[in-house]
Amino acid sequence: MKEVGFGFPQVFNSPPKWVIALVIVFYLLAFFAQQVINGDPVITEVKKLQYINYLSNFQTLVLGIASLIGVKKKEDDNE
Repeated sequence: MKEVGFGFPQVFNSPPKWVIALVIVFYLLAFFAQQVINGDPVITEVKKLQYINYLSNFQTLVLGIASLIGVKKKEDDNE
């Protein structure tokens, strides 16, 4: 099994497929929540803006954390 790493050195390594799937799920859930909140006539405009701001920041956090997860490259023993 490939070794997964976390941190700034992993930015240039490709992420595992399960990370990509989780990012897609969380990102879409946040997007759909934004659309539901935006279309709800019961919620005041100030609260809508506040909730949409929180969800947008959550989407950015998900993308940021996902970019720090990557599959570590194998180092050759011959070198």
